[in-house]
Parts: sequence; structure tokens; C-alpha cells
Amino acid sequence: MFIVWANKFPNEKPLESTVGEWLASRLRAAGREVSFKTEDGWTLYGTLRAPAGSGSPSAPGVVLLHSYLTDRHVFDHLEQLLADAGLAVLNFDFRGRGESKGKGGYFDLSLEERDKAYLDAKAALNFLAAQKGVNADRLALVTTSIGVKYGMKAAALDPRVKAFVMLGGMPDRPDVERSHFPILFVSSKGSPPIMKAFQDFYKLARDRGSSLLEYEGGSIGYQLFELDESLQPFIVRWLKPQLSLP
Repeated sequence: MFIVWANKFPNEKPLESTVGEWLASRLRAAGREVSFKTEDGWTLYGTLRAPAGSGSPSAPGVVLLHSYLTDRHVFDHLEQLLADAGLAVLNFDFRGRGESKGKGGYFDLSLEERDKAYLDAKAALNFLAAQKGVNADRLALVTTSIGVKYGMKAAALDPRVKAFVMLGGMPDRPDVERSHFPILFVSSKGSPPIMKAFQDFYKLARDRGSSLLEYEGGSIGYQLFELDESLQPFIVRWLKPQLSLP
């Protein structure tokens, strides 16, 4: 086939080069299993996905942080959408969930140990930032449920973080007050405490380009993905300009 192409189109780019470049781009975009350690000794497992078809020497990075009732796979589709948009993505299981159970399951841990999961988010940011082809100065987090609290505590004072997405959940107010980046707040009217808190937090953060999205009904967090199929693409579109992507 390659010989036929070369004979028929002698002045065109060799077909084997085109095919090789296409295969290389797909392999780069395929997620690979990774592990990394936290400063307090947990080994965490996740999926690292390079941006699809990126010609840039360095791409912004996004860390995904799930809820205490799920594992990383709740974000599988969003992970792919982000990579397709030109972002490097780390989607991982925090301590006690999914494959990261080396020291026990989440509900077997003490409350004190669970609340150290902000160290997991911190380790994830450091691991992603250290990857070849990732712009360590342009990072973001997408979080849901308890992952909102863990992620915000890790990100609030990290100058590398340029954007943050909250899907439900309840961060600690001091962490929101200390944060410096735009935040996308996503809540539903069926959860009044979270909705009211997000409205309040939005007032604190709107001057830095934050956005507030409210839904009818009682679905919260990642459950909203099933209610509104456009939400995940919207998150990608919102993140791109925050991370200086066209």
C-alpha cells in the first residue's frame, strides 16, 4: 500500500509517515496506569492521559478528584473530553477508594486519617506537574462531593493552580477565602445548604472570573452528569480559557 501511494503521489508526504504520526498521537492520548506517593506514605493509583494530538511542547494539566462513594471512574468520560481538548489529565483514586487501599478502605479509616486526603490532592498536583509535556504553572482541579474539600485545601495557596471546578460538596470557607483562582460553582436547588454556600462563595470569588451554575431538582455533584449531558462539555469549555487554551 505504501509503495502504491509513493508511486501514485511521488510529491506527497509518504503515507507511512502520516500513518505513523496518527498512531503516535493516539498512543499519546491513551491513558496509562500510574502510581505515586503522598508525603504521609500512601501509594495512590490513577490514570494519566496525555492531550490528544497536541503539538504543543507543554500542555496545561487537570487533576480530577472524586467523591467518597465513588472512585476515579466516575470521571472517565470527562477525562477523555479534557484530553481531547488539549489538556493533560490525572484521574486518580484517593486514599481508601478504588485501587488506593494499601492501608485500608475509606470507611475503615479514622476521621482524622480521611481528612488527610488533601495530601492526596497535593501529591496529585505535584505528580502531574512533574510529567514531561505538562506546563507546571497552568494546573486546574475538577472536584465533587468530599473531593471539593480535599482539593480546595490543597489548591488554595498553590500558585500553579489557575482554575477550580466544584460539583456540589462543601469546602472549608477559609480555604475559599485564601484561594486566588477563578472557580466554577455547580450546585442544585434540591440541596439548599450547598446552594446557599456556593452563592456566598461566588460573591467572594466573582471578581476573578468565577461562575455560578445552579440546577433545579435534587441531583448533586457528579449525578448532574446524567441530568444534563451538556455539563461535562461545558466544564471543558469553561476551563480552556482559564488555562490559556484557544
